[in-house]
Amino acid sequence: MSAAAHTRPAQHHTPGRAPPFRGLQGFFAEVREVDRDNEVNRILGAFKLNPFEQLGIRFDATLDDAKRQYRKASLLVRAAPSHGHDMLAHM
Repeated sequence: MSAAAHTRPAQHHTPGRAPPFRGLQGFFAEVREVDRDNEVNRILGAFKLNPFEQLGIRFDATLDDAKRQYRKASLLVRAAPSHGHDMLAHM
């Protein structure tokens, strides 16, 4: 067979319908825009967090209480506890 026999047939545009793949390009452009908007909202939302609420302490908590609660919370998200302490021993 010749190389021409392996080519795809030409796709014809039907009036009133989107050309082939143009609909997908528009869809993916819209998805990228939504993803970008969601990322902006996520970043802006991080600045609106209430640290007292996140740590589960009262607004009038002392600095020592805040430090203690922060230390407990940090142990939950760190990959490995420092100084060989067992992560669950501090809970």
